[in-house]
Amino acid sequence: MRKDMQASGSLIVLLVSLTMTVIAFAIPVATHAAAPAISGCPIFPADNVWNTPIDTMQVDTNSSAYISTIGANTGVHPDFGSGLWDGGPIGIPYNVVPGTQPKVAIGFDYADESDPGPYPIPPNPLIEGGSQSTGDRHVLVIDSDNALLYETWSTYPKSGGTWHAGSGAVFNLRSNALRPAQWTSSDAAGLPVLAGLLRYDDVASGEVTHAVRFTAPQTRQAYIWPARHYASSLTAVKYPPMGQRFRLKASFDISTFSAQTQVILRGLKKYGMILADNGSSWFISGAPDSRWNNDVLVGELSRVKGSDFEAIDESPLIVSPDSAQACSNGTTNLPPNADAGPDQSVDAGALVTLNGSNSTDTDDGIASYRWTQISGTRVVLSNSSAASTTFKAPEVGTSGEALTFSLTVTDRGGLQSTDTCIVNVAWANAPPTANAGPDQTVPEGSVVTLNGSGSTDPDDGIASYSWKQTGGISVALQGSGTDHPSFTAPDVGQGGRTLTFELTVTDVGGLKSADSCIVNVGWVDAPPVANAGSNQNVYVGQTVKLDGSGSTDPDDGIASYLWTQTSGPPVKLSGAKAIAPTFKAPAMTQDGTALGFLLTVKDRSGLSSTARCAIYVYKKHPDLTGSWTAFGYTNPKLTGTLQVRNAGNGNAGQFTTSFYLSADGVSPGQLIGKHTVTSLKAGARLNVGFSHSQAGLSKQYIVAVIDSGRQVAESLESNNAISRVIP
Repeated sequence: MRKDMQASGSLIVLLVSLTMTVIAFAIPVATHAAAPAISGCPIFPADNVWNTPIDTMQVDTNSSAYISTIGANTGVHPDFGSGLWDGGPIGIPYNVVPGTQPKVAIGFDYADESDPGPYPIPPNPLIEGGSQSTGDRHVLVIDSDNALLYETWSTYPKSGGTWHAGSGAVFNLRSNALRPAQWTSSDAAGLPVLAGLLRYDDVASGEVTHAVRFTAPQTRQAYIWPARHYASSLTAVKYPPMGQRFRLKASFDISTFSAQTQVILRGLKKYGMILADNGSSWFISGAPDSRWNNDVLVGELSRVKGSDFEAIDESPLIVSPDSAQACSNGTTNLPPNADAGPDQSVDAGALVTLNGSNSTDTDDGIASYRWTQISGTRVVLSNSSAASTTFKAPEVGTSGEALTFSLTVTDRGGLQSTDTCIVNVAWANAPPTANAGPDQTVPEGSVVTLNGSGSTDPDDGIASYSWKQTGGISVALQGSGTDHPSFTAPDVGQGGRTLTFELTVTDVGGLKSADSCIVNVGWVDAPPVANAGSNQNVYVGQTVKLDGSGSTDPDDGIASYLWTQTSGPPVKLSGAKAIAPTFKAPAMTQDGTALGFLLTVKDRSGLSSTARCAIYVYKKHPDLTGSWTAFGYTNPKLTGTLQVRNAGNGNAGQFTTSFYLSADGVSPGQLIGKHTVTSLKAGARLNVGFSHSQAGLSKQYIVAVIDSGRQVAESLESNNAISRVIP
């Protein structure tokens, strides 16, 4: 579809007279068979112009000029078939979905002439040209349960399951209503695409009972009924307008064609075809189907030339310029009569039914209902497209409120009628519901908060809260007039006590409600938890500090500390009952001799807990340091080797060297490798390495930290970190 030539202001040319709202005829001009259907869903009413025979209509006075302009010697070409072309189906496919199909958001380039989303586009829909195409990319979706047709052009998926298209249109398949004048659709003429597609099932049934969509390379800056839009800047009358209808001449001999092609040609004689878009000459549209015989279609239809067609004047079919209904037997469509039902008076919270079932149409019947709220507090209609719909009356103030609704009914000819009704909603004060919160169990001395915030009032709101104690040891309530009062749980002794409270809430209208809650106050003495601190590596003569400050008691606190040496040469503690006593590491005959200590803590109730720690005493001092001997980065592979050296005079016990990524060469970041060494003698060297895969590491740092767990007591700790820039 070409959107580059858009209707603009006063340039619109509508080639049918719109001055009469009713057109009557003295003689029959058309008869209507049953409407075509897909999956049981009608493709517009039987009296729709697409489904109306035109074999007896008069030839248009400009027929010869139109034929010559499009190409009198050019053959018809089927723009559909079986198999694939350039990786996509041949023709314009369509999707059939149930009414439960989830709808997805969609945006449009021409939003001002598009019906807004969401649209029920299924996952992986059939798209004209295939999912990878760059052509017109029409997406046609039939909601078979609700008889709605959704059509889009230049349709592309976006992130999050959403879509974007050049334009989009929604058609009620049970209605003859046309799109607004000067509006496009997914087709340049503003018409539905689906109605004009040749389907194999048409041919298989033995009769095509609808007009066919076709294209022409040059069209006029004009449209005629039933089209609503043009896409050209050409003004000469030799160019056909959008919506122009053509038929195959009755005299054309079809006897030499195959049975399949004869069905198509009979349909072109009886129902003809409608100019709907700019494109190649005499290209007729259809849906892909594996049963089409491409060789027969192309070979035989090419024998049918433009000169075998004639343009017809279908203006006598017009019932209303805004309706696609076609006249039949000289009748004139009469408008429906909307009846929104009587005005009502209801209470807030009531279920209200709006009833439009008394609306009538004397001839072709009502095709659709549309309820719209005009004024008042917004409500949610259960089904705004049904004859009757319901909603819950909203909460209103003491003066009440009037809600106004309109009902628009549309008949199958597209004519409409509107009626309104008023629903007066009265205020009915409902009592509040007090909620004093759950019962609680708390320890004595704790701050207890009562919670009445779960109290509710359905209409005028809660005006006040009032708490009072109804049982147990008396406490001082702070904020007894709020929804969250508090108090300090009293001392209750080992048996515990129960306190009861009552909450009374009052709404704005003076109605009250009460609820109670229980607070069980218990006495629970938990034992302390001793913490003797971490094990330590020290050297002879070093002042050692034991640390019990990490010990805790959850309730009555720690009353005493007691340190006892359990192993190793005896030492003199600075204070065995202190939190952190000290001593001097004694001389040892064996390097790494362990001194064991036991810490016992007691709380004020006499409950106790113990913890142990070990102090390892060394005669000589190791000193661990290192240097890089190998380093390389081939994105994403990073490898390195670090030579660790014991520069001290003492042997080092087990230690771990860790490798980190670093932003500044100082602070360790992501750990990318580690290596544990069981021991390293004084003066000895040892290579440790790592390997890590990660892209984009250039210009960052690697920091190797020797003895990262501080397992070895060294004479110098500051030389344990060695950094390197990643090339």
